[in-house]
Amino acid sequence: MRRFAAILCADDAPAKKPDPLVYRLCLQRLGVSASEVVAREDSPAGVAACAALGVPVVVTRSHYFARDEIQGALAVGPGLGEAQGWMPAAAWHGRIALEQLRAWLAESRDRC
Repeated sequence: MRRFAAILCADDAPAKKPDPLVYRLCLQRLGVSASEVVAREDSPAGVAACAALGVPVVVTRSHYFARDEIQGALAVGPGLGEAQGWMPAAAWHGRIALEQLRAWLAESRDRC
């Protein structure tokens, strides 16, 4: 609990994704705008919730959505613990770190 500035669950946001309620509440609790954060999701519904508010998102594939089509993410990959297998490719080796998230975010802003 000490590592996170905000933790929300279904009790806090009973409307389920793709409804963006959980992200709206999190942004409010953190006191930040959508452009100041990057979310991590594993499902198309989660990505849709982020998109509804303009929250940039990276997708780490899970067992449940391993083959689902994911559109609108900064990057899609196997997990934050490894740099291989990401699209677009990660520039760093080892774990996906804050620097890589910032690079993907900057690349997406350059495309717009």
